[in-house]
Amino acid sequence: ATKWNTDHAASWIARGRLENKLRRRDEARLCFRRAVEADPESYFGWQCWAALESSSGKHHEARVLFQRSIDANPRNAATYQAWGVMESRLGHLDNATALFSRGLRSSPKNTFVMQAWAGVEAKRGNHRQAIHLYEKAIDTKPGDAGVYQAYALLSRDLGDIEGARRLFGLGAKADNSHLAVYQAWGTMEAEDGKLDNARRVFQRGVWAAPKRKGISRLWQAWAEAESKAGELETARKYFKYALASPQGATTTTLLAWARVEERFY
Repeated sequence: ATKWNTDHAASWIARGRLENKLRRRDEARLCFRRAVEADPESYFGWQCWAALESSSGKHHEARVLFQRSIDANPRNAATYQAWGVMESRLGHLDNATALFSRGLRSSPKNTFVMQAWAGVEAKRGNHRQAIHLYEKAIDTKPGDAGVYQAYALLSRDLGDIEGARRLFGLGAKADNSHLAVYQAWGTMEAEDGKLDNARRVFQRGVWAAPKRKGISRLWQAWAEAESKAGELETARKYFKYALASPQGATTTTLLAWARVEERFY
């Protein structure tokens, strides 16, 4: 589309996102630049460009671009969230919480911002505030399985395995095809020494969404749980399933399998 209408910002953004997905970052950067030149008020163009620079480790440039996105649309909570997540990963937790606060003021019902903010509060040790934000997100959007998953992981970290188990169950009920819930839940059960529980959880996930993106990570988690229990042949079988599934042939899975083999030989 960009060949026929070089002033169409959305076309440049679409092409830039494709180039970025293909890991052609220089081409993606050029596309995003062309998008905002075509439309300086394209907050999404600025946001995509900022995310590219953030993932490239160019954090100063990313901050400038995130601010340009906010200038173009101060009510777009996704920009505050993305910027805040970057600052959190860099250890700038005060900056992150300030951005999340601004994001919620711009969009008070945005559960993605609530969840990201809760994660930062948990990292700071402010568990009560983190729990408040997770529960606020659940009240706002009860069907968001990802919030239950994150809340469950916090409960696990605080030693409340039963509470975590309950929250994982609620997440699976909210969206029974949310594979990350089953993956995290099954892994927790295995780490707690409840391998039979873990197997039941992993199997539920496989039955719920056998062809959904993410199924390879579920098979890999199951394989690793079996390997830690000494079930090498079963682990090998599940690693093969992981590699055969959609998006399954990944370096991460191959390396995980190699580490398992090293432990046994």
